[in-house]
Amino acid sequence: MIVRGTKGKPKLMMGGYEYYRNNSRGSKTYWLCARNRYMRCAARIITCSATGELVIKNQQHNHDALSP
Repeated sequence: MIVRGTKGKPKLMMGGYEYYRNNSRGSKTYWLCARNRYMRCAARIITCSATGELVIKNQQHNHDALSP
């Protein structure tokens, strides 16, 4: 699910984790874990708007998921 963050920018919510949009190229959007900068979490996702494809590049988080 894509929501708006506190600064009005898109955030991807998936599996209890937040991702922020890092880059867009063509129909692909690259998302990084929201804790990438603070905890050096390397989890990332690529979405493709043309095909609806979801590519999980790395799902190994070094922190716990957000509490509901």
